[in-house]
Amino acid sequence: MSTTIEKKQKVLTCLKKYLMIADPSGTNYQRYERLLMGMNDLDFKKWADALKNGTMKLFLLAPNMKLSLQLPDLFAAADALGLEVFHHLRLYDQSTGRYYITPEKYPVLKLHVRRQQQFLKEKTSTADSDRTIDNLTGQVTGADRSSSVSNPEVQILYTRGLHYTLLEFLKVRGGDIASYGEFKRQMEEGGSAEINQLTANSRARSAVIAGVLMKSMHLDNNF
Repeated sequence: MSTTIEKKQKVLTCLKKYLMIADPSGTNYQRYERLLMGMNDLDFKKWADALKNGTMKLFLLAPNMKLSLQLPDLFAAADALGLEVFHHLRLYDQSTGRYYITPEKYPVLKLHVRRQQQFLKEKTSTADSDRTIDNLTGQVTGADRSSSVSNPEVQILYTRGLHYTLLEFLKVRGGDIASYGEFKRQMEEGGSAEINQLTANSRARSAVIAGVLMKSMHLDNNF
């Protein structure tokens, strides 16, 4: 029993060194202290083995409105652990067609990635035509509406540099009737369409109507 208690104390001493840097309030250290001290010998061994094998990871809890973890503290804890968080980035410049290295370093972190939409076959919808157009938005609606693009999906496409894809989804297919008409003509006559060959003077009707509605509320805008 004493051996297990000594091991727990060694683990807590190590955890306290870094947890108190990341969370000076001590909330997360106290949580791990209660967790380990409440374990019996078998549970502690399983916990330590899982931590050693990488099947379990340590994490910080920050309940909303109760604890606010600060980035400087988290970066300081990473430095204490010898973790290099900031890196130079290799980015692609569309205007020159070349890659370049950023002069400044930026934090590079692992984040959870969640699927934006369900891909079940039963939920797949295919429009019969695109003739039903909403008068306010200029977008296909009713039974002819088959899909939509969410804001998180827009952000993902933008970060991947898929600007022409966004232009097609949000402008050409997003209510710009003039551009969509030319887009369809190119597809029907040649089997393909070039986004950069479409008229740049037309706008999505949804944006125009939004500007009108905001003007009616005495809200100036650049729509």
